[in-house]
Amino acid sequence: GESSYQINTLLNTVGKLNDVERIREHIKTVEWGLSEFKETWFTPVKKGEILTGKDFNKSSERIMYSLFRVINSFVNSYGGDLMVGIDNSSHDIRGIEKEIKHWWPKFYDENEPFVGQDKYLEKFQVLLRKSFKDEFIGDEKNIFWKLVPMDGKTVFLIRCRQSSKRCYIKKGEVLNYLGHSFYQRIGDNSEPIDNVEDI
Repeated sequence: GESSYQINTLLNTVGKLNDVERIREHIKTVEWGLSEFKETWFTPVKKGEILTGKDFNKSSERIMYSLFRVINSFVNSYGGDLMVGIDNSSHDIRGIEKEIKHWWPKFYDENEPFVGQDKYLEKFQVLLRKSFKDEFIGDEKNIFWKLVPMDGKTVFLIRCRQSSKRCYIKKGEVLNYLGHSFYQRIGDNSEPIDNVEDI
């Protein structure tokens, strides 16, 4: 009940929840300033099914690059957790497996998921390092991540700590697509700021 929620919120605040407990706490609540759910990272889906059609590539790019906007806003605000593999409306755990199976079918094996997961993480890390300075990336820094097994599926948890320095998106494909280099979290949205004085 309410007491359990308050205890878990306290444990989360002091960093004593494990990753599964942390995700479950987020799932219990609505998406808010310190959390965001995405069913996939770069694959358009509807009701759990991968979409096809002429707009597939455009939708894929939009979904993929929006992830970095959220990361930037978390780092420039109060931090937060971004969870990929969870339906953002129902909060059902979907996992990243179908995305891996779609893009890397020859590396997908239910019995040995690590190979496909390595491809997934490699793609993420390459784009992350192209988008942010190394001083923000890593376990003891502002942006770090983990694959979390839950209910027979895998959730991609990206955790962001608040930075004491301004964090900008570097010149490159992500910035070219998003059009802004600095975002902050306002409510449950990642909003751009262009005015240097406001930043």
